[in-house]
Amino acid sequence: MYRGCVRIGEILSPFKIKKIDPMAQIVSNEMSKMLGNSVPQLKSSVKQPLIDERYFKMAAENPYISSNIKSGINSNAVNLTGSDNIAWVDCEMSGLDPNHHKILEICMVITDSNLNLIAEHETITIHQNEEVISEFNDWCKKQHQESGLTDRVRQSSYTNEQAELDLLQFARRFCAPKRTCLAGNTVYMDKMFLQTCMPNLNDYFHYRVIDVSSISELSKRWRSDLHRKSPNKSNQHRARIDIYESIRELMYYKENFFK
Repeated sequence: MYRGCVRIGEILSPFKIKKIDPMAQIVSNEMSKMLGNSVPQLKSSVKQPLIDERYFKMAAENPYISSNIKSGINSNAVNLTGSDNIAWVDCEMSGLDPNHHKILEICMVITDSNLNLIAEHETITIHQNEEVISEFNDWCKKQHQESGLTDRVRQSSYTNEQAELDLLQFARRFCAPKRTCLAGNTVYMDKMFLQTCMPNLNDYFHYRVIDVSSISELSKRWRSDLHRKSPNKSNQHRARIDIYESIRELMYYKENFFK
């Protein structure tokens, strides 16, 4: 269910120059053909082809992480359950009212404090009945239909309760209870839905959040020159993609705004 048995290489900043791994570049080019120009090219300092096909495929699917995937974890390099770890979460919902609308899709990614990737839970699409789908707000009707999420919601057999339990088990492995913060863009909204729809999962985390959107707003006011150069978003509004775009954005601010 999740990729926590190996350490995945450092998430690459698109603003660093790195050598290109030819093998990864081939796969990246194929992904770009399928997904369009919104997907950035994979970059890596790896010179040798990867030997673990499963995780090579995973890297190829993720345009925001290095294809340098190691076969094991160096326990001295990262604290798997450190309180400084960051739990990145993104939800796609049927609307903006947590007392009325539902979570349709959710993904969670764990990084350390320096934004190195530790583990990723695969995206969960939660089944909703036709009554819930019929009550999508206008934006959700258009966006989720175009992205294919509405059809995935209909086809999924995952319940909200199953999703909460899986993610809670995942969090317990990599996050310190009541100490690890949730992170993302406008993550307070995701947290509001967790409070209503997945209260046990919400209560596992610290009450504080790391909101990348707040940092973006401050950079716009204090360093507009840096803000103009911040990474573009693909606006696909899918949970996994949105998380990695949030991580990439915070990496940019870490390297340029918090020097």
